[in-house]
Amino acid sequence: LESKGDRIEDFFRSRESSAVLTISWAEKAPIEIIDDAHELFTKYSGTQLSRQDLAAMAEEFRTRALKVQDYKCIREGRFLTPRIKTHPRYASDIKPALASKRIVDIGCCLGADGRQLVVDGASVDNFYACDVEQAFWTLGLEMFGDAQSRFSECFTVANVLKADFADRLAELNQKRFPGAADFSWLSSPTHPCKALFDVAYMGSVLHLFSEADVETALRTVFNMLNPGGMFFGGCVGAAESGVATFSGTAKRELEEGTNPESQHLQYIKDGSSGSRRVMLRFLHSPESLSRVLTSVGFVGVEVRQHQSELVRGMQQRLDPSRQMGFLRFFAVKPSSSL
Repeated sequence: LESKGDRIEDFFRSRESSAVLTISWAEKAPIEIIDDAHELFTKYSGTQLSRQDLAAMAEEFRTRALKVQDYKCIREGRFLTPRIKTHPRYASDIKPALASKRIVDIGCCLGADGRQLVVDGASVDNFYACDVEQAFWTLGLEMFGDAQSRFSECFTVANVLKADFADRLAELNQKRFPGAADFSWLSSPTHPCKALFDVAYMGSVLHLFSEADVETALRTVFNMLNPGGMFFGGCVGAAESGVATFSGTAKRELEEGTNPESQHLQYIKDGSSGSRRVMLRFLHSPESLSRVLTSVGFVGVEVRQHQSELVRGMQQRLDPSRQMGFLRFFAVKPSSSL
């Protein structure tokens, strides 16, 4: 089989003879390849690229990813950075246990965090990933050059807000390991929801949901964790919880029925351009997110707020008077849960 390095070198050879698309967003900034991103790409792919060449490759994949969904983290070029490494409980609680745990990455995007888990010792056979966009996963396979690897089989399209979420992961399990335990009863309304995972990660997802949908997602995760299972991740938040309006969203978000948040699209009046459609999302505070995690059954809940350049940019666009930050959370399903 062709190696990861060969496929990445092919990318650069083809790039020399093809036009590079550009992004029309005024907020576009050059992609900075930080140490964690460069280290992940080098260790995982086995390819030695300079930061300049890696940034050039990331620029092209950013253009293509933005055609799928216009998320701020993609526009800022952060999809290559394994943000999971900077979680305050990763080094102490998550990383030491990776080798023996079954893990799911919910909202995996291009999959940088999942590949970091593998580099840090997670078994590919015990790793699962899902997103509402197949195209993100496909781009990640091309970017990291592992489309022919076992890692490529870890993914399924699944929406944590949908009733069939557990079934999609159960089907993936059966596809990867024919004859394995049948988990099709996971979301059966007539059967208690049993556990499948030891660790669940949700990197930058919760701020895309309404308040009610956040609780739905957290309950789903709780039900799918084994007793003693760990749940961690991050999301944009605010010092005071409340609804935020996000304009300039991706075209697919603006087409009713194509996004789980479409029911939260509303028209508002804009004095300069008439009516425009915006996305209503709920930003939790550390206190409110702690409460909802506790209310669904988690214990040992920790939520910390961190400042970031990404969030500061969003704050200026949404409400300069609102104190926003990036929330990092960690919680455990009690060992005594039934």
